[in-house]
Amino acid sequence: MAATLAVKVTPKSGKDQVTGTQETDGNLEVCVRVTAPPDKGKANAAVCKLIAKALGLPKSAVAVKRGDTSHHKLLEIDCAQDTVAAWTAGLPGEREAGRAPRVARGRPGPQATPGPPGSPGSERAAKVRSLLNATQGSTQ
Repeated sequence: MAATLAVKVTPKSGKDQVTGTQETDGNLEVCVRVTAPPDKGKANAAVCKLIAKALGLPKSAVAVKRGDTSHHKLLEIDCAQDTVAAWTAGLPGEREAGRAPRVARGRPGPQATPGPPGSPGSERAAKVRSLLNATQGSTQ
């Protein structure tokens, strides 16, 4: 009667916590953050302890089945699969957990909102607009 649970671990975090769930390659994973570093199994032990505490089980009831050195792990838990499923159903999803959608990073392009008049950003935006208008006028 061993259940399995897929987890995505973030070691060296600010605090030990279960942050929610996310879907990766069609599989649901529980996102876990632990303060322990990924050194000699310390993060794995912290993950097992955190999940056991969250499920109300002894820490010996949770073990890493697969993914000892990976961020993506499969845990084996000595309890019914229904218990684990009910617990994960109560966790927030990726959008519900307050994480913003991923966006491209880098310098904003000409479509960015210009700053107040007279600022370097507004001058650059005005130059870009005039160049765009000039090129659009010459191609018509």
